Amino acid sequence: MLLSTHGAVLLVAYDQLKAVCPSTLVASLLAKVFASVSTYPVQVVRSVMQQRPSAGMEQAHAALLPTISSLWISGGPLAFYRGLSAQLIRTVPQAMAFFSFYEIILEQLTYPWELTNSGEPVAIR
Repeated sequence: MLLSTHGAVLLVAYDQLKAVCPSTLVASLLAKVFASVSTYPVQVVRSVMQQRPSAGMEQAHAALLPTISSLWISGGPLAFYRGLSAQLIRTVPQAMAFFSFYEIILEQLTYPWELTNSGEPVAIR
């Protein structure tokens, strides 16, 4: 459930930034960075909890609070953002492309149409 928050944060951030920033590319870049920075710690904790123990070892991170505590003790607040730069390099261009296509499709679907006398639809500009 918590992992679904990234998409929600991304869409809300994009919507808010689009109202202030006229460029789709800039708004999508800023929205993706904001969403990633705000939700990345949840992904790190999940990843650490899913790690398989070595042969003969016991599951080290089986509960949420001990996992968070262990991360905090071992690396401080930066431990929750380890790998963020690589993830941003991989996902920001994808988000920029996605929102660019989204805006193009949205414009085409909401384009006003008018019927001519013969009943043919004609786009109004």
